[in-house]
Amino acid sequence: MRCLGFLSAGEPDTTGLYWRQLHEEIRRLTGRRHSGRIIAESLDAAELLEEIAGVHDPRRAGRRLAEAARRIERRGAKGVLLCSSTLHPHAETVRDAVGIPVLHIATAMAEKLRRVGLHPPALLGLDRARGEERAWQRVLAACGIKETILPTMIDSGFVQEQLRRGLNSETAADEIRAAFIRLSLDLKHTGARVIVLARPELAFALPEEKSVLPTICALQAHCELAARFVLDRANGGAQSTAGTGIPRSDDPRDARK
Repeated sequence: MRCLGFLSAGEPDTTGLYWRQLHEEIRRLTGRRHSGRIIAESLDAAELLEEIAGVHDPRRAGRRLAEAARRIERRGAKGVLLCSSTLHPHAETVRDAVGIPVLHIATAMAEKLRRVGLHPPALLGLDRARGEERAWQRVLAACGIKETILPTMIDSGFVQEQLRRGLNSETAADEIRAAFIRLSLDLKHTGARVIVLARPELAFALPEEKSVLPTICALQAHCELAARFVLDRANGGAQSTAGTGIPRSDDPRDARK
């Protein structure tokens, strides 16, 4: 079983979800209680988010993530998983710093969308101001998902505000759920056939049984890809995860290997 590096930004809830979901997927694929070999690097969230927002040198965040990825590689990891959607705009910087694959969350989502045969997807929960939407669109396009639907600027701002307030089963009040259900209807009218939940806590505000469109949790798809990687299994039934079979980041050349 391959050793995988977790690179996070001090978000214990999300990192814990990644840990649990990855092991659940490993056990589902093997039918046994295997445990993944994990090496973790966690950076200070407040400092990193300031750097990502450009309070200091905006490139510093990428350099710090690259340094952490190199430490993970030196400790024996065979791949890197970025455990936050906030980190993925810097995935290319991380990829260029190491000689091991960077398993991009949008690559995982592209594979999932091809398997279920639903696209164009609507991308919900990505921070437009931080470039998260553009980063996802580049990777999805390189993997064959050329068309994506984005919420309006007003709707995107509403979603980000709810995420900043902390969505969970208690804070997702009825009026919040009603607003998200209306948003799913708007996205359907815009042409979306499925909604990608870029942040797992969005499921509290938009449960699939209430949405007018199917929903896919990006974190779950990411962990499915990671589980196949650590088990060295076929990638989506078409590519081998051996060597450079999994795209390392958002470079179209990697996606076509």
